[in-house]
Amino acid sequence: MPDWQPQAVTSILVDALAQPAAPGFLVLNIELSSPSSVAWYRNPTGGDRGLCIPYRESATGKWARLFPDFVFIHSVDGELKPSIVDPHGIQLADWRDKLNGYLDYADKHSDRFRSINPITEIDGKVLALAIHNSKTRSDVRAALSANESVEHVFRQFGVDYMTS
Repeated sequence: MPDWQPQAVTSILVDALAQPAAPGFLVLNIELSSPSSVAWYRNPTGGDRGLCIPYRESATGKWARLFPDFVFIHSVDGELKPSIVDPHGIQLADWRDKLNGYLDYADKHSDRFRSINPITEIDGKVLALAIHNSKTRSDVRAALSANESVEHVFRQFGVDYMTS
């Protein structure tokens, strides 16, 4: 049996997947530094093997699919719980629709997750929306219904991802 540590293999995979300045690299470093971190999955951007969150496109009313970038598995009180972390950022034109998809998905499934965190960087600060939290979902949904911008939503309800 080879004498290797899983963390060393993870580091090799991380180096192959992301550049140090890329948002994905930051996410991997933060999530894998957690003592509760057990495993991670780079969610594909399509196909049948990825976690897909449905959302409605506001312009057409058609259903679309969102594939969050990462799923992490954490050991929480002796139980394995997944976390979704998605560093797509608010620069995407369809972010409002996707955020509504996250809200609807979390309404149905948040009890199965450790966390559900879309993240973005604004003014050099990495902010996460704790969509798994019902109060955050309520606040975000109210702000979006009041036609607040997605940037405003992250500024108002986002938490510092680097320290959370």
